[in-house]
Amino acid sequence: MHGHKNNTKDIIRHTKQVFREYLEMSNNKENADVSVFKVYKVFILKEKSIYTCLNMLKQQNMIFQGLVWCPKSLQFERKINALINQTNLTGFTYEKAPDDYEGLVRPTLFMTNEVLWPFQEIVNTYGAPRYKEANPALFTVVSFPFLFGVMFGDIMHGLWLTCYSVYLCFANRSNPNTIAGQVGHLRYLFLLMGIFSTYCGLIYNDFSSLGTELMGKSCFNKIEHGKSANYAHRTDTDCVYPFGMDPIWFRSTQEIAYMNSFKMKISVILGVSQMLMGTTLKGFNAIYFRRWVELIFDVFS
Repeated sequence: MHGHKNNTKDIIRHTKQVFREYLEMSNNKENADVSVFKVYKVFILKEKSIYTCLNMLKQQNMIFQGLVWCPKSLQFERKINALINQTNLTGFTYEKAPDDYEGLVRPTLFMTNEVLWPFQEIVNTYGAPRYKEANPALFTVVSFPFLFGVMFGDIMHGLWLTCYSVYLCFANRSNPNTIAGQVGHLRYLFLLMGIFSTYCGLIYNDFSSLGTELMGKSCFNKIEHGKSANYAHRTDTDCVYPFGMDPIWFRSTQEIAYMNSFKMKISVILGVSQMLMGTTLKGFNAIYFRRWVELIFDVFS
């Protein structure tokens, strides 16, 4: 314990000495207008990052050991050898750990692009798939924007979101203080959400909560003001509206009940379908890893 205290005092003494040298070096520069607080901030952040890395290592006497996972595609061995040769780094060695090293499980790494990254993050919020498990993020590319469109189907709102997403795709996103810099990484997610919202708005025939006749005239006679939809009559008994809902429903006294019932049924069907898809993927994972108890009680039950 006494030796541990002495080591701590030596580290603190060395840190103070390095900081004095760092401060003197900053003040001795010509035309240097460096605030002491900024120097403190930079130095503390630098020291914090160093000790954070050291805390991840295991110390044995004067040797620090660390376990680092690196994907094979990055060619870690070739790059680290080049770094050692260029920097003349001494006292550094590495070796490949065995597969059963201390019972560690390999972490999961997904190489995503700008389109798939937001959907992978959505999946990770519920839990990242384990190593070699099926990744549901690819299915989320379609299911998530489509469920958004079902809930917020409106032609005008969908077009606004689509236009804004197109703007984000071409806007300068290098400045983090701008809106494009803050949400630009979600531009493809917003784009798909806007497209599906517009598509579902066409199905609902809903333009800013108003019924439209974009796909043709209604199959019913227009309702006079103050009368119920029960008094509307078909212009042709064989008439079927070309695409989506007949706009006559937006003039009906039963509009809210009918639209909510329609959207609720679609949401239930899509929700159950998505749950079945997740259960199917879990079944494939159980078969691949030979977890038969999980397959019987979690999947089949």
